[in-house]
Amino acid sequence: MYSLTKKLILTLLTIGGVGALFVVLLSNIQTPIRFDQFLFELNSNKMAHQLSNYSVTNRIIAIDQANTLTPTIVIGRPTGLMNGPIAPERPPEEITSVDKNGFMHDVATISFIIVGIVTLCAVLLDMLWAQRLTEPTHMITKELERVATKDSRQIEIRSQDTNSQFVQSLNKIRYDLNTSNQHRIQMTADIAHDLRNPLSILMGYLEGLKDEELTGTPQLFNVLYGEAKLLSSLIYELRTLSMAETGKLALKKELIAPKSLLERCSLAYAIKAQQHGIELYVEATNGLPEIEIDLQRMIQVLNNLIANALRHTIEGKIVLWAHQDENYVCLQVSDTGTGIASKDLPYIFDRFYHVDNGRGRSNECEIGSSGLGLAIAKAIVLAHGGKISAKSDLNHGTTITIALPYAQKK
Repeated sequence: MYSLTKKLILTLLTIGGVGALFVVLLSNIQTPIRFDQFLFELNSNKMAHQLSNYSVTNRIIAIDQANTLTPTIVIGRPTGLMNGPIAPERPPEEITSVDKNGFMHDVATISFIIVGIVTLCAVLLDMLWAQRLTEPTHMITKELERVATKDSRQIEIRSQDTNSQFVQSLNKIRYDLNTSNQHRIQMTADIAHDLRNPLSILMGYLEGLKDEELTGTPQLFNVLYGEAKLLSSLIYELRTLSMAETGKLALKKELIAPKSLLERCSLAYAIKAQQHGIELYVEATNGLPEIEIDLQRMIQVLNNLIANALRHTIEGKIVLWAHQDENYVCLQVSDTGTGIASKDLPYIFDRFYHVDNGRGRSNECEIGSSGLGLAIAKAIVLAHGGKISAKSDLNHGTTITIALPYAQKK
């Protein structure tokens, strides 16, 4: 699998290598040929010049009356005739200079031709590679336009390279956008549902009071107050969740011992647990380091978990346990209640997700009944740099674990 950077480097190396190969091959072919021609012409001119000078010195007369044949002389004696006129008399230095300039001109011409060929090859290769490299980009551009139109179809992955990584990322973006859009639609419907119920009750009672069909009693006013309080709580939870998920939730952190935090939360539910015949107690490992938390926010989280445990535990016990696990201090709320089905477990921290309300004490409208309690708990824990998880065995109980980083010693 090659990255885009490697492909570009390979392109440049290929172009350079092809160019160098052309230069070497053509130079090796043409330079010796031209050099041989240069030497041959140079030697011919020198020889003709020497023969001309020698013939004049020894007063050798041409046999041919038309002056088309030139005598050749060896050791002062005529030995034959040379076809063609004798070259004009020029100094050897002039001959060498002129012919050398011509040779260099030829070499320069060949070099320019080679450069032209190499440039043409480079342009052709570059165009081919550019088309190959930009083809996925054009495809991705078209797919992004499809994403903008909310087309949820996935792109087929045809190869395993950098382009396939782009396609996988784009498919993930498309899936996340589609999922987010579905969650938004579902959340809007859930909010409308949760707001409609108490508003309907309020409107019904208020309409009866207005038409004098009902008489105001303390019991009626308590019902109205309870519904109004539920509306206020739902709006507060939505605001808290929104601030936590966007990182705008202000945290006033302080150091606290994990055991004392659990004991404080246990004390708030001790009487209620006793009324339901549930044993509620705290266990903690000795020597645990302190944790730096927003006390009120973390109490809100733990209260939500304990309330859920009480709601779904008919008999048995609820244990609040603190221990250390590597770089985290773990706070656990474990019960022996009805548990959570495996199909529901991955979604219990989602907004407005309701587990089967037919189990446990579902008739009690307590903390978290809006379906936002665990989503808020997760958001607050994440804002502290921690983690939250759940394990459950249907009909045997549930354990929620909060892992928080312990305070570093200064």
